[in-house]
Amino acid sequence: MVAQKIILPSITATSIMTLFSYLIAEEEKKNFSESKLLGKIEKKQLHIPKQFALSAGWATHYAVGIMMTLLFEMYKLCVNKKPAVYHTIAYGTLAGFLAIGAWSRLLKMLPKRSGNYYKKFYLQLFFAHLIFAASLTAAQKATKHF
Repeated sequence: MVAQKIILPSITATSIMTLFSYLIAEEEKKNFSESKLLGKIEKKQLHIPKQFALSAGWATHYAVGIMMTLLFEMYKLCVNKKPAVYHTIAYGTLAGFLAIGAWSRLLKMLPKRSGNYYKKFYLQLFFAHLIFAASLTAAQKATKHF
């Protein structure tokens, strides 16, 4: 039940969201890869060996995806309804703002970026979380049939 309702949809939604971030990063010629950025932070702050930093970043990224999925489950309990389009957009918006808040603190642990990096990173991060919420809803509906 946990795998069907939480883990599989979380992995799916996190992967789709990450693909979106990679596409935007490629277009903008910027590093918007949350897993790579997390790996750099973990290497620096937690003294993780360089050869494990990227794997640690990926593990953290997917663990956060599971936590965001659990938050969505709590949100659904609060509204006491199945997620309609409105609820998915509302949760995606909330998740986007939470992510921007978290990343605004995390990015301070890395060397300062020049230009409009932060504005572009936060904008793609917001839309990535709308995509996360939509993908999560679709994946949860799809896994009901397993």
